Formats: sequence, structure tokens, C-alpha cells
Amino acid sequence: MNLRWNAVYVFALFMTTGVAVAQDNTWRPIESIPSLNQKVEEVPLLTEEWMECPPQLHNENFWIRGEAVAFMFLPTKILGLAGSSESNTNSEQLLTKAKSLFSLYDPIGSNRSGYKISGGWWADQEKTVGLEFSYTRLDVGANTLIFNPNNGSIPLEFSRLISVPVTIGRFSRIFYVPITIKGAFTANSEFTIVERNHQDFQAMGRMLIYETEDSRMDALFGYRRITHDDQFQIRSTVSTIFDRFIPGTELRSTDDVATQNTYDGAILGINWERHFGPWRIDFRPKVSVLYWQRSVTRDGSTTATFTDGFRLFSREGTYTLNSEIGTTQKSSWTVVPEIDFQISRSFGENIRVFAGLSGAYFPEMAMSINQLSLGISPDRVAPGETADAPSAITNPVSKPILLSTASLGIEFRY
Repeated sequence: MNLRWNAVYVFALFMTTGVAVAQDNTWRPIESIPSLNQKVEEVPLLTEEWMECPPQLHNENFWIRGEAVAFMFLPTKILGLAGSSESNTNSEQLLTKAKSLFSLYDPIGSNRSGYKISGGWWADQEKTVGLEFSYTRLDVGANTLIFNPNNGSIPLEFSRLISVPVTIGRFSRIFYVPITIKGAFTANSEFTIVERNHQDFQAMGRMLIYETEDSRMDALFGYRRITHDDQFQIRSTVSTIFDRFIPGTELRSTDDVATQNTYDGAILGINWERHFGPWRIDFRPKVSVLYWQRSVTRDGSTTATFTDGFRLFSREGTYTLNSEIGTTQKSSWTVVPEIDFQISRSFGENIRVFAGLSGAYFPEMAMSINQLSLGISPDRVAPGETADAPSAITNPVSKPILLSTASLGIEFRY
């Protein structure tokens, strides 16, 4: 019992007076005993080396970016003419050739705009599983090419293909003749892309394949939907001069074509990225297996107005036959490969500025500018005139399209 109380007394004395018993059984202050007076060395929480190498941006969980996109539908520029005869020339071939030979105002395709919005997040702190989405919209506004025989804007090889309406006799039917007949009338033909709209929505999962100190690779898989709609018009205006065509007669002809393309399906790919200090490069090859639905709607009309107000009307356009008016549809499967490349630089922990290039190859796409064949059917040519006959178009005409883009944008991460 006495030993217990002695221990309690010593502990209380230690706590209140700051003294302790040394090895020689003498009472001494704590500061005088080296073994009890050693200081613990402080360990810095942040080293200079760590401060010089901040964490990479991919350690953030959420990100969103916006991009301005410049784009080009390449077949409108590189479509070859060597394999086509004059009797089977379509509107796109004519415009491609005309733009390369003549300086025409408001060239088709010059009025365009595009943007892309994307974002995503990681489901875990290790960044092994994530989800991302993107929406791209590309628009081409209204642009017009005008062909007029008086200003020499019609290539010689197409002189018999560009046509305008005429009438012979007050109660006769409406015929069509080449626009280059001199001294018979004044006329022009306007070829206009009314609009072209391309939209692309992607929702993809992302899963880590491997990761090193300065690079990583992820698998991509998900859903994709693409729509591409456009409208093309041809307007012909004639004022007759020659007696054979009744001088003073005004004739107007309209051809309208609208196309709709819808692609739905799965998207697969990989994303590889590598860091070089604040710089980063991304390479992303993808392939989409899509169910493709397309429709083409054609319409046409021609009206002749005589000097006394009497009118003749035809339910056909200059290049649209009555049998072609209406909507045709078709569907099938297709595969769309795509490659994206980006280079970017980080500024701080939350901002990254980047530039990128991409290319997507569509093996088939129905575009309105391909749905009209130029020329005149033999039974519609005015008596005494000749013109090249077009080939009939019944199903949606599809051609390969290479969509190339260049983008510049900014990304925020949190």
C-alpha cells in the first residue's frame, strides 16, 4: 500500500513541479536530463521538388470544354470529272468545274460555322472508369452561283446542259432549251445551297487499359447519332425576245431537292495520351457501326406568264421530271472510321488550351446537290433544238464523304 501511494506522489510531483528522479536517485529539473529534453526533428509537408512539379490535369474528376470548329466536306472540292460523260453530269460536278474556271461571287460553301461542346467525369479516384459526352454542330448557310450567258460564266462543256424553259405558241406546252441560245431571250440560272446542317452526338464510357508515369491508354465504347440534312435549289428566269418564243413572255422554273441522313449505332475506339511537362498530346482512333437511313424529297414547277397575264403551269422543273417528284427512302448499315489528334498546354491546375485535327470517312451519304442530273429529256426539248439527255434518278444517290475539321478551344477541370 505504501509503494502505491509513493508512486502516486512521485507522478503528481512530476506533473506539478517539472522535476524527475535521475539515475543516481536525485531530484533534478527535466531540462537538465538529456534523455528527456531531446527535440523531435520537424519534417516539411511540402518539399521544393514537389512544388516544382504540380499534379497533372488528368487528376481532376470533372471537365468541360468548348471548341470553335472549321470544317470541309472534301468531295465538293476534289470530285473528279474524268469518269463522267456530259450526258450524265450532276449539279455538283458542274459547280466544281465552274468554280475552278471562273470567278463567281458568293461561292458555295463560303458561309459556314461550327462548334463542339464536350464534357465528362471519372467514377472513381483512381480514374479507371469514366463517362464522357460530346455534341458537334456544323452549318453551311445559303450561297448562290449564277450562270448567265451574257457574262460568260458558263463553261463550254456545260453549255448544252444548263437549260431554261420556253413556250412556243400561246396554248402550247412548256419546253426547255439550252441557256446559251443567243438572241432568243435573256436568262439566268441560280444554283443555291439553301442550308446544310451536320450534327453529331456521342456518349461513351471510358476504361483504363494501362498507365505509366507520363502516359495512359483508355478504351472507349458507347452510342453515336449523326444527322446530316441539306437543301439545294435551282431557279431559272427567262424573258423571251425572239418571235418564235413570243416576245415578252416571262418564264420561271424551280427545282428543289432536300435530303435527310440519320446514322444510329455503336462507337468503339481507344484514347492514348502522353504528357511532356505542361504539354500533352492525344491520339484517338475510333470506328462507328451505324444503321443509316436516308430520304430524298424532290419538287419542281414551271410557270409561263404572257404579256396579257395568261399563264401556263407545269408540275415539272427544268431538271425534275414529274415522275421524280416526291420522297424516296432507303436504309442500310455502314461503318464510319475516324481519327482525332490534339495538342494542348495546361495553365495552372484547371485550364487547358488545345488545338486539334480530325477526319471522318463516310462511305456513303446522300447530299442534295447530287440528286439532280443536268440536261433535257428528248421529249421536253423545244422543236428544232437539241440538248444532252440526263440519266434518270429514282433512288437516293449516295457518294463517299470525307469530313475534315480543325478546332481550337479551351477546357476547364475541377
